Amino acid sequence: MSDTIIDARLTIIEHKIDQLLALLRGGASPAAANGPRSGGNVASDEDLDSDKGDPKIVYDPKPKYWDGPSYAGMHYSEVPDPAYLDAMAKYLDAYAYAAGKDAKAGKDVEKNEKTARYKSLDAARARGHAARIRARAASAPKPNPTDADYGGGGGDDDIPFAPLFDLGA
Repeated sequence: MSDTIIDARLTIIEHKIDQLLALLRGGASPAAANGPRSGGNVASDEDLDSDKGDPKIVYDPKPKYWDGPSYAGMHYSEVPDPAYLDAMAKYLDAYAYAAGKDAKAGKDVEKNEKTARYKSLDAARARGHAARIRARAASAPKPNPTDADYGGGGGDDDIPFAPLFDLGA
């Protein structure tokens, strides 16, 4: 494994440990504890409702992060699968990490610092929208199977097929 991959994984592990410690101390919000599955910050409702809070998806995450259907061309809030947004957040975090590492190495510092900042913001927004989608799904009313209309009514005598054997009737 390359040093870059090891460094990225260690950073993610350290971040998750920090989140767990924050939860144990009672410092994390319930949305942050329940929503994201990929670690990292979650955008606030104020940020998600702002003019920049619902980015349009230009490209899908790399296959390493997501191998499901493409949602390119949609806004984060329009994606039906929160797992896709979690994958997008992981991908954007990796992108931000790489840009930050390049900036620290002195490669086009200003551009890479800006890229890292904005990719991290978009990752947090992806997590925020994923949390909203999960909350919406959890609060949606579940259909009651006893309320279903099977379209014909009637009793057992109305069953449209013949019995396989004679019951002696």
